[in-house]
Amino acid sequence: MHLVLDSNEYILAFGFERDPSSEKLMDAVAAAPDRYRVGICRPIIDEISRHLLPRQLTEVHALLRSLDVEIDERFMVPFECVERYIARGLKRGDAFVSGYTEWVGADCLVSENRKDLVDHPDLFPFKVKTAERFLRDHPL
Repeated sequence: MHLVLDSNEYILAFGFERDPSSEKLMDAVAAAPDRYRVGICRPIIDEISRHLLPRQLTEVHALLRSLDVEIDERFMVPFECVERYIARGLKRGDAFVSGYTEWVGADCLVSENRKDLVDHPDLFPFKVKTAERFLRDHPL
């Protein structure tokens, strides 16, 4: 299953204010690289970098390296993918992550952003779930 994990999942798994569901999600992804493929783009990395200490960010990069994940640069994502979500009312950051998720053909975007993403599944051609819901639907 191809996943995009929103920045808040990394921040809640590796940062100071940890969320057990986000931590379990990272553990599940790390434990089953044959089951889960992770996509990540530069804006997500940039957002993570603003909220984590260098040693915490090192842990994120170690996880990504262990999964052979390459960071997709911003210029790779077609402008139209992002603009389509801005036209649907999303803020630029959420629109970029949504456009990126669609562009890479991910099955699911995992995010704790209920207000703008999770509570509006009709906006997306992919599933959007919180870490808790994803783990419930895909037990370890």
